[in-house]
Amino acid sequence: MVSKKTYKICIIGSSVGLRARPTSEILNYGQILNGAEHNNLHLQVTNQSCGRYTSREVLSSRDLYIREYADLYIINIGAVDAPSREIPFWYSDILYNRRKSIFYNILYKVYYAFISKYRKLFTYLRLKKSWISKSEFTRNIKQLIECIQKDTNSRILILGINSGNMRIERQLPGTLRKYQEYNVELKNIADQFGLSFLDVSNLESEEYFPDGIHYNEKGHKFISENVLNYISNFNS
Repeated sequence: MVSKKTYKICIIGSSVGLRARPTSEILNYGQILNGAEHNNLHLQVTNQSCGRYTSREVLSSRDLYIREYADLYIINIGAVDAPSREIPFWYSDILYNRRKSIFYNILYKVYYAFISKYRKLFTYLRLKKSWISKSEFTRNIKQLIECIQKDTNSRILILGINSGNMRIERQLPGTLRKYQEYNVELKNIADQFGLSFLDVSNLESEEYFPDGIHYNEKGHKFISENVLNYISNFNS
């Protein structure tokens, strides 16, 4: 019997690479790939995705990813960077980290008693600003890729941002257009660095990501199948 080589995959992303809808019993694409046998390879996946991560947090954690010394890095970033937002990132950061700020109780009450009920209005008042501008997003992703390429001999696959749906657009107007624009940036970056880009912008929300952000079982299977196809293309 021929022993199979271990093939290490590291997923770099936000909650899109973690969560599965509608229940937590559904496997995400990293879990589907982990332990799979493919083309005489035994796949070993480390999922470094983290909820609410933007390209800024990802870039600051680059040493963590590089120490994985993976054969393949999957970059699944942008769904948190791009949307229009009703509050600035620093405000959200305090809410997310809860009691780490003395202002948490005040800001929590203001948000859930008032801002959250008028998200659309506050999004317009903030001129539909994203948490991470398109220019910073582009710089961050490029720098991440440069760091990976400098310190490893790994392959890199960039996953596009899904197209969202009208539920997201009604709450955070301007988000669908921004998803398209940030996707163009990701595709351009992939072309610039000679990397593969998995475009998911044509997937239907109800079929693949009903909540407008996170994949369901069919969506995660679609991603995992395309990752396997990608591996096959250079390992045949």
